[in-house]
Amino acid sequence: MAKEINMQALIGYVLFLVPLYFITFKLKLNIMKNITISIVRMVIQLYLVGLYLNYIFSWNNPFINVAYFLFMITAATFSVIKTSNINFKYFITPVFISTFLPNVVILFYLNYFVIKLENIYDSIYVIPLGGMLLGNALKGNIIAISSFLSDLKNNEKRYFYKIMLGANKIEATLPFIRNSMVISLNPTIANMATVGIVSLPGMMTGQILGGFSPSVAIKYQLAIMFGIFVSQYLSSILCIYLSLKTGFTKNDLLKENAVLVEENYG
Repeated sequence: MAKEINMQALIGYVLFLVPLYFITFKLKLNIMKNITISIVRMVIQLYLVGLYLNYIFSWNNPFINVAYFLFMITAATFSVIKTSNINFKYFITPVFISTFLPNVVILFYLNYFVIKLENIYDSIYVIPLGGMLLGNALKGNIIAISSFLSDLKNNEKRYFYKIMLGANKIEATLPFIRNSMVISLNPTIANMATVGIVSLPGMMTGQILGGFSPSVAIKYQLAIMFGIFVSQYLSSILCIYLSLKTGFTKNDLLKENAVLVEENYG
């Protein structure tokens, strides 16, 4: 079993953030406010999660577990839209569907066919495994949709030229889709190639600290790594293709204000 962490020691550990704030201030990175808000939110959210997960795990009610997973999907959807600086009205549907569909399918396939749970809605599997899938899908969607729309806006003349030559919307955007997919997937591909050598994955580390044998931890880690890659891949490509339907006009033009002006935070 993992050893208890002393709260005073944890607070002392947080002091490592002080030099980071100093460097951020000196370099005028304009992310000071974002860093502070994110850290405060992380602490509050994790503290609250620790409190109510105790109740969720003790109740282990299928309806509550599924409802909480849907809440996680909704939160991930809003996070993708906000972080990507895209218009909520145009992209809420593609982002939600691309976050919901692959992750639900992968999670319950994993629980039923791979882990072979009697109760596939068991909270100790649905919430942690679902969280890992969603976390990576969220990052993939942010990178994919942001890079796709940014690349498209920066190369509008190239896009319009192909449209005028008779290409349809998908044909004209295909180079941008390819580029954004590669950018989105590269970190995960690099992580898979170096896992166990450069880094020991979080799930495997957690299970070993929890008292499981390394052989069991490896099997779970392999299962979740495959799931993460598949869900991130499908989420990213689905998000882009669905956005082609909602983010463009009937004349195949990117809708006005589809991409919002990014705010600077000091």
